[in-house]
Amino acid sequence: MTIELIVIGTSLGGFSALKLILSKIQSTFLVPIAIVQHRHKESQTTLASYLQPLIPLPIREVEDKDEIALERSILLRLTIIIG
Repeated sequence: MTIELIVIGTSLGGFSALKLILSKIQSTFLVPIAIVQHRHKESQTTLASYLQPLIPLPIREVEDKDEIALERSILLRLTIIIG
């Protein structure tokens, strides 16, 4: 069985666990990772700016309907929580 993509979903409270997981990934890791993270609507800073220092792979925030190329990278899709 070949793993082609790893998908991680977290809520606001899962950010610490997400940081822990990503901090263990090395530059030789070959499988792309897609992350969906809920955020508060008033969030000003991009999640990528927090996570990029933890990992040697590029992080790219994607928008709805963006094509996901299966490359060595981390793709972020953010869901805004209203309220």
